[in-house]
Amino acid sequence: MEILQCFPDSPVYEETEGIYQEVFSQAEASICPKGCIQFYKAEEIIPELKLEKETPVAVVLYTLGEEISRFSVQEFQRGDYLRGMLIDAMADSCLFTMEEEWKKILIKECRKRNLGIERRLEAPADIPMSVHKRVMSFTNTEKLGIQLSKGMMFFPIKTICLVFVLTEDICLQKVDHDCKACKNLKCRLRKIR
Repeated sequence: MEILQCFPDSPVYEETEGIYQEVFSQAEASICPKGCIQFYKAEEIIPELKLEKETPVAVVLYTLGEEISRFSVQEFQRGDYLRGMLIDAMADSCLFTMEEEWKKILIKECRKRNLGIERRLEAPADIPMSVHKRVMSFTNTEKLGIQLSKGMMFFPIKTICLVFVLTEDICLQKVDHDCKACKNLKCRLRKIR
């Protein structure tokens, strides 16, 4: 509801809450989460940054699968825009919740390797979209059901790819998105003004 900016004082709050209850089970059943963490050298994944050749990086790639997007699109095609938007927002919420779980796994895997996390990179803000193509060529994405369009966009749509620059300083754990550096000033999840 927060993603939709639909709060209790909104005139459509009760209707939206009712639809939420109706679609929750089907939306939940439509989500097929999958993902992976892979470790590489910076030159393999992000040569544009001109980091030292041996700098380790981690790639986190995860998806909700295509069924949840299909469910949302189906509602839009039927002309039920509120249902479509709500299902899409539910998927986004799930995607961001998955990120919290992946961060824990990433930190654990880095600690096993005596590494810290120096920086988080996202395309296209921090790195070019071509990174997606490199990630696809190195990662077994068939098991994940992820494909890449000619425009370097992932399919299923609800897919996220993050690259983390690693360091020998095991105390550094910079896994969070930096809202201050983000250019999406209209993001509904922005944590700073």
